[in-house]
Amino acid sequence: MAGFCPVEATMGDDEPATDPHLDPFIATIYDGEHGGASDDVDWAVSLAAGIDEQVADLGCGTGRLSLPLALAGRRVIALDRAPAMLTQLRRKLRAEAPAIRRRVTVLKADLRTLDQSLPVHAVGLAVLGYNTFASLMTSTEQQRCLLGLQAALRPGGALTIATAALSAAHLLLPEGFTQDVYRRAAPELGSGVTLSRMDIHRWTDQTHQIRRLAHVYEVTGPDGGRRQHHFEYAVRYTTRFELEHLLARCGFGRVRVYGGYLEEPFTVAGGLLVALAQTEGAEPSRERRGAAAAERGLVVTSAE
Repeated sequence: MAGFCPVEATMGDDEPATDPHLDPFIATIYDGEHGGASDDVDWAVSLAAGIDEQVADLGCGTGRLSLPLALAGRRVIALDRAPAMLTQLRRKLRAEAPAIRRRVTVLKADLRTLDQSLPVHAVGLAVLGYNTFASLMTSTEQQRCLLGLQAALRPGGALTIATAALSAAHLLLPEGFTQDVYRRAAPELGSGVTLSRMDIHRWTDQTHQIRRLAHVYEVTGPDGGRRQHHFEYAVRYTTRFELEHLLARCGFGRVRVYGGYLEEPFTVAGGLLVALAQTEGAEPSRERRGAAAAERGLVVTSAE
């Protein structure tokens, strides 16, 4: 990693927001940054237990959910709009047995045009992982996504969405507020390399429910050379009752809202909103999900 050069972080508040996940650097470090989390993986696998139809992993990234689902015997549509993420997923699939690879269909597509990408009434479960829904920047885009999913899901099929629950403290953060997130070894970037991340809150537009954020990554090579990767982006936050209304408006029936992947009661202070909704039709078996969860030592409770 010799030859690192300092790179000034030139993007600022006046620069256009982009999707960091489109950048090959983020795809490279993605598993190292998120690999420690497992509750969402267990939740998805539990929901998919016994489903015969395909499971759609929307915004699949490098396959954190798709691969465990395939290993659990599910047929998966792994969908993302970021080519670099899908390249990492395909690389990981090549290391799996042929039977596992055959279960995963990798698809480059956009959440806003799912009606053109997913088969009609062929999906048993659709998963929008943490904050994927926040990449949809208007109510129109959100409804396009949900209507596309409603058409793709079989009668009685399920959709789960995980997104940030923002308290007043988050919304009122001062402009320019910074937080050091981590410093870790980054073998995916080379031997002896360390990686640190700092988050910056640019501003919050409470009228349009938009937050402008930045991630600043600093890569330090074994020779002490440093470089920075700076990403400016925006997300749209959604409240609990707004999400419930959107789901109902787009043809989803019973909607349950939890505060975590173990189906804890929802409170905005918990920071996480997990919704589970169904299309009209047969009720999925809670007992089936409970048995699958018990196999992994989870406890399925009710927040109703």
